[in-house]
Amino acid sequence: TQATNANGTGGGGGDNGGGNSSAGGGGGGHASSGSNGVMGSGSPTPGTGGGTSGTADLTTMTFGGGGGGGSRGDGVTGTPGSGGTGGGIVYLIGTTITITGAVTCAGNAGGAGSDEGSGGGGGAAGSILLKCGGVATLGSSLITASAGSGGAEGSTGNGGNGGAGSVGRIHLDYLTSYSGTTSPTLDVIQDNNLVTTTTYQLRLGLSSNGTAEEFLTKASTIAPGSWY
Repeated sequence: TQATNANGTGGGGGDNGGGNSSAGGGGGGHASSGSNGVMGSGSPTPGTGGGTSGTADLTTMTFGGGGGGGSRGDGVTGTPGSGGTGGGIVYLIGTTITITGAVTCAGNAGGAGSDEGSGGGGGAAGSILLKCGGVATLGSSLITASAGSGGAEGSTGNGGNGGAGSVGRIHLDYLTSYSGTTSPTLDVIQDNNLVTTTTYQLRLGLSSNGTAEEFLTKASTIAPGSWY
C-alpha cells in the first residue's frame, strides 16, 4: 500500500485498494500542480498530483517535484512504473548572455507499467534563472523547462496511466535589452541594479617559494590597448 496523498511537490503513489486493480501515480508539482494519476479497473485510488512551489521571479527557487509510483493489484502479474524525477536548478549570470545551444531543466517521464501494472507519475521541471548586466540573446525556444509525461499502464488495459508533471519556471533579470523566446514563457524584469563598472588594475605578484604569494594592487586609468 502506498500513500496516495501528495507530499509537498511530490506526487502521491497509486494504490490498489487491497484488490487486483491498480492506479497510476500523481505527477510532480512546481509552477502548477501535477496531474492526478488515472484509476484503473475496479475501485483503486490514484495518486494525487504534487503542489506548487517557488515564485515566478525566482527570488524563491525550488526543484521540480518527483512523480509518485504506480501500483499493481494483488495476485496479478506485471510491475508498476516508477515515478519520474524532478528537474534541478540552472543559474546563468554574465555581462552579456548569448544562448546558441539547448539549456534544459526538464522533469523525467514516469515509468510504464507492464501487464497489470499502472504507470508512474511524471516529474516536474525545475528552475532556470538568468541575470544579465547588458544584452541577453536567448534564441528561439532554446531554453526549456518541460514537464515529464506520465507513464503508460500495462498491456492488459486494467491499470491506469500516471499523471503528468508540471512545467518549470524561467526568469530573466536584464539591464539593457533582451530578445528571444523560451518554453514555458519566461518571466522577465528590467533591473537597473545590474549596472556594472569596469576598472583596471596594475598587479605585482611576489613569491619566495612558488607557493606562498603576495600581491601589490593599484587601480589604474590606463585604457586597454594603449602603451605608455
